[in-house]
Amino acid sequence: MEKYKPNEEAEEDDPNSDYTYLQEHIRAFKDACDAYDKKAAKEIIIELRLHSWPPKIKELLSIVAEQLLSGDVDLAFGSVDQIIELIPDDIE
Repeated sequence: MEKYKPNEEAEEDDPNSDYTYLQEHIRAFKDACDAYDKKAAKEIIIELRLHSWPPKIKELLSIVAEQLLSGDVDLAFGSVDQIIELIPDDIE
């Protein structure tokens, strides 16, 4: 269960946050959900949670992880849209 715990070191405006990396992994997560590949979706969220993110993104990643653990892939798919909204507009 340790792998499902988030990295607690992030700050509100963490300069190390890599939103391009986040965006790419969110796309891969959505592709995995579309294919109902729960294992791949979980692995992507685990990997994302190992990085330092602002508190709101960490919270949402935790929620998505819980939804996946409970087997609700459709709800998790919808929840990542909230993460996408937190990605700055100037990221491509």
